[in-house]
Amino acid sequence: STPVFNYYRFAMTPSSRLLHICRRSASAAAAALWVLLFLSSQPRGAVASRDDDDRPNFIFILTEDMGFGDLACYGHPYAKTPNIDRLAAEGTSFVRFYVTGATCNPSRTGLMTSRHPASFPNYMDDFGLQNATTITDLLYAEGYSTGHMGKWHLGQENDPEQGTYSIEDIRIMSRSHNDPGGKDAVIFNSSIDFIEQHKDRPFYLNIWGHVAHSPVEPHPDLVREFCGVTVDRNDFGYWTQDKFDDVDRLGGNVDDGMRHYLADLWGLDLQIGLLMDKLRELDLDKNTIVVFTSDHGAAPVMEDAQSLPTRMMGVMGGLRGAKHTFYEGGIRVPYIVRYPGHVPSGKVNHLSVISGFDLLPTIATLAKVKYDPLFFEGEDMSDVWLGSDRARTDPLFYSYSRTDGDRAMLYGKWKLHISKRDKRALYDLSVDREERNNVYDLVNTTRLALEESLHRWEESLPKNYCRLDERYEPCQGGIPLPYDPTIPPVKVGPPANVTYEAVSYESAAVLAPSSIMYTPIPTQSVDGTVRNAPSVSICASSRSPTISSVPTAGPVPMVSTFNTSSDAFDLSLEEEGVEPSGGIKEETEIAYGNNTSSQLPSSAGSSLLHEGEWSKHIGACTSFLFCSAVLVFLY
Repeated sequence: STPVFNYYRFAMTPSSRLLHICRRSASAAAAALWVLLFLSSQPRGAVASRDDDDRPNFIFILTEDMGFGDLACYGHPYAKTPNIDRLAAEGTSFVRFYVTGATCNPSRTGLMTSRHPASFPNYMDDFGLQNATTITDLLYAEGYSTGHMGKWHLGQENDPEQGTYSIEDIRIMSRSHNDPGGKDAVIFNSSIDFIEQHKDRPFYLNIWGHVAHSPVEPHPDLVREFCGVTVDRNDFGYWTQDKFDDVDRLGGNVDDGMRHYLADLWGLDLQIGLLMDKLRELDLDKNTIVVFTSDHGAAPVMEDAQSLPTRMMGVMGGLRGAKHTFYEGGIRVPYIVRYPGHVPSGKVNHLSVISGFDLLPTIATLAKVKYDPLFFEGEDMSDVWLGSDRARTDPLFYSYSRTDGDRAMLYGKWKLHISKRDKRALYDLSVDREERNNVYDLVNTTRLALEESLHRWEESLPKNYCRLDERYEPCQGGIPLPYDPTIPPVKVGPPANVTYEAVSYESAAVLAPSSIMYTPIPTQSVDGTVRNAPSVSICASSRSPTISSVPTAGPVPMVSTFNTSSDAFDLSLEEEGVEPSGGIKEETEIAYGNNTSSQLPSSAGSSLLHEGEWSKHIGACTSFLFCSAVLVFLY
């Protein structure tokens, strides 16, 4: 069974440690009351009012399977995302943000813990986060209210306890069906409810939606917004042509698939507009940091593993790869941060490499929460959020949670791939971000330095893994392996002898990058027309949803159009989750609807114990004695 998680002593005050232990016990209500009475004269580590606390709120919006080029403000020629564009216009967009894993659970693990998912010997989807400290642990211990709405995928999948990972209000919800507000409408409704309940004290809120995961089945009213879209293949990059070919091969219609996919994104955008309107109504928008990103890149078209695969039309903005791979298209996604008066508005950061590992230390710094950086792999990038363009200090590494998988490393402009079959490729992303020109044999000193760093990092990983999925490395008798999160992770610093000079392609039998033109694709205007792009006839519909106020213009990050016809090198990296038949196993979405909180009205679900759970816990009051003993021990 999944263990119950406690805080670490290095992150907690004595009073908050005891409160956390008592909340985990069955007698949570009685124990918490006893502790609060006893500690009434102690500093209120778990309670803070807005009157005497000006620390910012945090809202972390995480989409699912969204490609780097899926948004209007990230260059999509047909998308309508005016409210997300407004986030970008009022904040900063980052062009080089990288997730922490190529699939859902590993990526979310890195975001929450600032620890590499491959460093956990027991697969997190089966065994949870195994006592690793999370961002919600740190914030809750210092007085923040904490909430999580939507998809979970952090272990304890069926029904996590309220208070898991120090999240007070957990409401796991599946996608909405046939909702004119989009598949994530119920998630955003609950999020607004949480904000209204906690508006008077600092809060941290995860909003983790299902857009744009399969199945893509938006309400007809949403689809009508795009019924005039006709795909011009010349508007998309080299690698996207493969996706269009797959749709044709399956007998689908590229235009129809694109219309439905864009409608799915449109529904998400509508909900973000409602969320931001609520923040303005409550006068919270100026003191709330909104972070928007995706868990990884867009999903490929998979015939045997998706519902309606011909609608999986997420695009990577010219990048190679997709979900399940460590190519740029699998791990590089949109990233927008909004904090009026602090984060520069309308800025596009092209230079700074930011990782999902950085979320925890960056938020902790801005929340004025003390933490020990030795225990976290991310870097504090708060100065980059606030306007700096500085370079990242340490490299980023990628590996699956098994001993025989593919690996990758990113450092500056260099991207190194090593497959499980030991096929190797090195790309200079400064001139070849679509990863088509393998220069592995052209820069010997650099590749040797990168390989040495990657090898040192691999040596720090577990020698065995435990997963309940027997296709990989199954546990012995289902018993998890030992893991001690109080041991700091190994950090590999910058590799030595790495050159930043441009590679000469004249002597290489590879595709010359001169044929690759990096040209920004202008974004969408407020009225729905597309500037400097093929005209799109948008169908009028009186039943179409209403959009909230939007800016007159938004930033246009660097995106690419390509006119190339050949591929010089195909590394064929193995994809995580590939079944023996070759299909990729899709997550089961219905599992997220088993929690009763998803069926509650928007006003419910905020208490630690929902109605009906009290009787289950009331007979366990003997745990109160345990809390008392711990109290004596701590004080």
